[in-house]
Amino acid sequence: RAARMRDEYRDLSGSVRFLEGDDVVPAVSAIWDRFRRLRAGGTDRTPTVQQFMFEQRDKEAGAQGPMVYLGHASGYAAYRIEERWNDGHPAHILHLAEMPTFTPEAHAALWQTLLSMDLVGEIRSRNVPIDDPLPFLLENQRALRTTDLNDGVWVNVRDIPTSFGARTYRTVDRIVVEVDGKRWAVEGGPDGGSCASVRTKPDLVTSHAWFSALLYGGVYPSALVAGRRMTARNADALARADLFFTTTLAPHCQDAY
Repeated sequence: RAARMRDEYRDLSGSVRFLEGDDVVPAVSAIWDRFRRLRAGGTDRTPTVQQFMFEQRDKEAGAQGPMVYLGHASGYAAYRIEERWNDGHPAHILHLAEMPTFTPEAHAALWQTLLSMDLVGEIRSRNVPIDDPLPFLLENQRALRTTDLNDGVWVNVRDIPTSFGARTYRTVDRIVVEVDGKRWAVEGGPDGGSCASVRTKPDLVTSHAWFSALLYGGVYPSALVAGRRMTARNADALARADLFFTTTLAPHCQDAY
């Protein structure tokens, strides 16, 4: 109830509608396929998986009702309602399962719609990215509370050259990393990358587990150095590695539900 969108983001011009029946799976499938490519950690959902998830979500889950879908041209929101009546006064809880969007307009429109729903006293979600811009859209940022943080993506790289050669990098550079005694040159830029075994002097030295942590771009090498999980040849190499390996959007997987 305390959350209100800033006036410049309050646009209810009919851009959001309810999705029902046979419209749900095709609509969410098309949006999901575009959205999942924007962040590291996103997974594919085949048509069979989407249909299975829709059928499972169409059932009640404990005290929560069936899943409801809000659609936008560039995103959708899926949520359940848990009814709560306090001596006749509604204080329903809206449980947001996922909100994949690929434009700021869709993100703002869907949140505005959710925050405007009658009878809802609280919105809860266990599936909001750590860098979600929602606080900046609210008149009162303190209306949004993070009550818990839990890691949801684990990476154990089994094929180093294939994995690090398949991603893109923020800057054009070449970083040599020594992993458990073997050296790898990771080279690339925004258009792609490559990874090959080399013998040249390393810029970074670490173990397999912490090298794996760099794959999705959500961990700064400097944080690993500070945590004694990695060493760097010098400050310049470490600064270059921070820019090279990290991504603009934090890794996130929306398949928690």
